[in-house]
Formats: sequence, structure tokens, C-alpha cells
Amino acid sequence: MLYSRHGDDVTSEVASPDSKKWWRNFLDDGAPITVHLPDATRTGYATSRRGNHGYAIVHVALDPLSTS
Repeated sequence: MLYSRHGDDVTSEVASPDSKKWWRNFLDDGAPITVHLPDATRTGYATSRRGNHGYAIVHVALDPLSTS
């Protein structure tokens, strides 16, 4: 999956969203998510929506890193 990351914000465009169902779990109010990134596994909160050009957009606000 392709994504972009800016600090604690991760955004992914889901190609062919009609053939995929996972991103629909985050429609409306969104839901908690665990994301496996190259540097760490992080938790956060994801929301999704239909984007332009046939894509769905999933936005994840990552939880702050624990300092303990």
C-alpha cells in the first residue's frame, strides 16, 4: 500500500476501492487502527472517504509515542 506520512499523520489512497472492503471500516466516525510502519508499529485513529479519480482516502492520526 502506498502512503504518505507527515509527522503523526498518515494518508493512503486506496485504488479500486469498490473491490476492497477494509477501508469502509473507517467511514463516518472512523475507528482505532494499528499501522505497521518501517520504523515502528503504531496505533492511531483512522477515517476514510471517497476521493476524486476513483480512489478512497484513508487518513490516520497516529497516537503520540510513549515516553516511558
